[in-house]
Amino acid sequence: MGSEMCIRDRYDVVWAICDVKICFGINDMYTSDFFSKELQRINVMDIADKKAGIIITREELMFMPENECVVIINDFGAIVDRKYDLRNHLLFSKINHHV
Repeated sequence: MGSEMCIRDRYDVVWAICDVKICFGINDMYTSDFFSKELQRINVMDIADKKAGIIITREELMFMPENECVVIINDFGAIVDRKYDLRNHLLFSKINHHV
């Protein structure tokens, strides 16, 4: 109960001091509620569709396409963008991988 309880109770402090938050995908209601509440407070821009001021619901976060992510940047807003496919990186062939 000790450290686990402390971490669970203080997630808001960690969240508040992060300048950049990235959502690669969510599979639980708790995290989706958390992200969606943050996204309601700020301007969200969809890079792929070139739309600004979009609203992302918690359900949309939970069923976000695998190739998309949401990046929240303090004092800027949030963007929805496509994930970078690491297999396209110049050094990908040099690493030991199981893909």
